[in-house]
Amino acid sequence: MFPYQHLVEANRLIIIQSREHAQSFDYNKAIDSIRQSLLFSAHVKQDKNGYLISWAIGLAMQADILSWIYELVSRYELSSEQYANLIALLNDIEYSPEEFSNVLMGEYRFGMSVIKEPFVSTIQQRFKNHLMISQLRKKYKISVSVKEMIFSPVNLLFPAYFFHINGVSNRYADSMLMMQEKTSEFCSGIKFQNIPERVSYDVYDQSFFELLKPNSMGKQSIEAPEAYWSYFQRRCFFHVYADAVKTVVALKAYEKQHGGGLPKNLDMLVPDYLDRLPIDYFDGKPLRYSIENDWLYSVGADYKDNGGSLDGFYQGKCDKEKPCFNNPTIPLTAPSAAQ
Repeated sequence: MFPYQHLVEANRLIIIQSREHAQSFDYNKAIDSIRQSLLFSAHVKQDKNGYLISWAIGLAMQADILSWIYELVSRYELSSEQYANLIALLNDIEYSPEEFSNVLMGEYRFGMSVIKEPFVSTIQQRFKNHLMISQLRKKYKISVSVKEMIFSPVNLLFPAYFFHINGVSNRYADSMLMMQEKTSEFCSGIKFQNIPERVSYDVYDQSFFELLKPNSMGKQSIEAPEAYWSYFQRRCFFHVYADAVKTVVALKAYEKQHGGGLPKNLDMLVPDYLDRLPIDYFDGKPLRYSIENDWLYSVGADYKDNGGSLDGFYQGKCDKEKPCFNNPTIPLTAPSAAQ
């Protein structure tokens, strides 16, 4: 994680540079810094190895950029050309099934390397890794059960007995392929309950008798952990926000050219300001627009049209904030900038 922290900090420096240009009213340079930041984050997000962590870090970096663009157009009045330039940059952020599919396959390759590691390493290497993990657990005060203290060293001595790699690999491949097939669908088409779950997160929840049986570790191994579902959700939240910010920029451009008036509906932005209607990636329908309340909103993770609310204000971590989770709302002017 340490190298990734440097990437995040470097990206934030570019955003700070953009802010400084905006504060000096040099909006062209501010937009050019945004361009650099988007290119940088896209490179991280599309790591050629397809690591899920690279994708997630790149996504977080782009979310920071979106928040700054949102603030920029809320706080400053740009020219029509500058609004158009921002929209052009945001058009490069796509809901790409191919990219996400490749990332999941990269995660599969990484997972398989972890699964195979005990079978290709020496006993000395396995125990060295075990000691390192034990030290980390001790450092961070992570408790270890009696069963784990007894069976973990035995498992290191006889990995092929406690872990049948072929069966586990097949189940893992099947579950990853199933998730890969879902990458082209909107969130409402991906039912969490249809994703196979592990019986338990902890292999040592089994009885001593069960732990002595062949493949006792493999039976509880990773199949399609619930954690993967959060990446699908995070992806939908991010792209809702990306389309919403792009629409806010388009609405500001429309407002500038129409004497301060807003369009009655989003169709009026196409094709002069947007090449298509913004999408609510949770259900695949157009993003909701309320001219009365001066906001855009999504149905969110409960797939219900809750009408939008300032309590659900999208400000970076919508997937972790319950009001926003079910009612993501993006006012046409960022509240922080309006105060």
